Amino acid sequence: NEIGWDTDGSAADVSVGIDASGETATVGGIYPNLVGNATTGILSEAAGASIRRNTVGFSADGAAAQVVTGISSVSADAVIGNLSNPVSSNIVGNATTGIFSSGGDVKVVGNLVGFAGDGTTAPVDIGIHIAGESAVVGDDDNETMGNRVGNADTGLLVAGESASVFGT
Repeated sequence: NEIGWDTDGSAADVSVGIDASGETATVGGIYPNLVGNATTGILSEAAGASIRRNTVGFSADGAAAQVVTGISSVSADAVIGNLSNPVSSNIVGNATTGIFSSGGDVKVVGNLVGFAGDGTTAPVDIGIHIAGESAVVGDDDNETMGNRVGNADTGLLVAGESASVFGT
């Protein structure tokens, strides 16, 4: 899916690119999404959501397509990124906040924030903002699966309770 563009390829602003709610949801994965020109690129309100292999804040040709919040999870038990394969992680750039989570028991792992997929600069103000309870940022079992955050005023902002940070 390509969200945030008209059929002629010009920008078409959207409020929320993808809104996932319900019991469980998978956003991305085998079939990745490209979201830009949005207030919120991906919003997950689904308990147990899996958000992986999405590109947010870019156009199909890799140009900046600004978003305010790249990925926002306000639900419990979400995994943002991929626990086993960094190739399947989310790429988020050109955003005020790259990844935001206010849910409980959320894992944010293996994401590329503040960079384009080719490693070039795609600035964010805040890379990852955790405001929920019991969040894990990175992977305590495999430090190579941490998040890569750069080109940010604040790389990681933790304002929630009981957050753990590994290898980010």
